Amino acid sequence: MSESALEKRIDEIRKITKEYAKAKSILTKLEHSRHIVLADLMKESYRASNDKVSVAKCDMEARSNPIYKKHIEQLAIAEEHCITLQWELKLIQMRFDQHKASQYAINQEAKNYGFKS
Repeated sequence: MSESALEKRIDEIRKITKEYAKAKSILTKLEHSRHIVLADLMKESYRASNDKVSVAKCDMEARSNPIYKKHIEQLAIAEEHCITLQWELKLIQMRFDQHKASQYAINQEAKNYGFKS
């Protein structure tokens, strides 16, 4: 692997790492705000019923609300994106490690035959 190819690989890692960090932060925000969305919807449902509905019924109504369903869908998309980027990073690192191992093997073979590297 030439210096320019190595530099290109490092730039690729930097780019994907930034994308992964952003995806992870979005995922974290969506995970934590899920409870807030649910609580707000439950509160809305409770107020709309003039305080005559059980908390369980408010919970059920909140979870079936389109706003909550949309939030869960966004959460799933964010998690998928995050996992995809995480595996892209791992694959790049595996290729990089494979390159290092092959370079090490070439250097060892050269040493065994008396060549200087």
